[in-house]
Amino acid sequence: MKHVFPSVTVALMAFLAVFAIQANAKAPVLKAGSPIIYLADNLDEDQQLGWCIDTVGAGFNEKMHAHSCKTETENKTDPRANDIKFAYNDVTGQIESKIFENKCMDFSEPTSKKTPFGLLDCSSSETQKFSFDEMKGQISLSSDPLLCVAVAQTSKKAGPFMSRDLITEKCDAVDSVYLTWKTK
Repeated sequence: MKHVFPSVTVALMAFLAVFAIQANAKAPVLKAGSPIIYLADNLDEDQQLGWCIDTVGAGFNEKMHAHSCKTETENKTDPRANDIKFAYNDVTGQIESKIFENKCMDFSEPTSKKTPFGLLDCSSSETQKFSFDEMKGQISLSSDPLLCVAVAQTSKKAGPFMSRDLITEKCDAVDSVYLTWKTK
């Protein structure tokens, strides 16, 4: 018997594959307060805290990575636990620190495989401009919309928490679990 609607069958199979991947995704159990930018999938974060955009180490650092979304401390200005406080500004296209005044995420070291992003003084530089597609959950570089902000596929221990490199990947060439972001 001749298959009458091959394009419909292919489209349905693609939809079901995407749905199956999303159904298997495990959302984090967030204990961090707002604002944060976090990965939609918990991946292997062993306390189920999720993965937040963060500065390397405790407190201010010019290098950035993804880290377990730590629980907010009583002291809202304590940078040791609140260094995960980032928000996307849809007017400027910047990812702004909400704990470190006038500091923004910057694609400062594009040749670095481990830490291409820095936390630098906010400016009008193209290296600080991002596009956030909330429907897809993708954050791409404004200067190269085919490159998305992603986490590395491997994690490592970071004291009582975990970390991953915060990197760029071609948006359509990596599993979406590594580059689907949400905001809170």
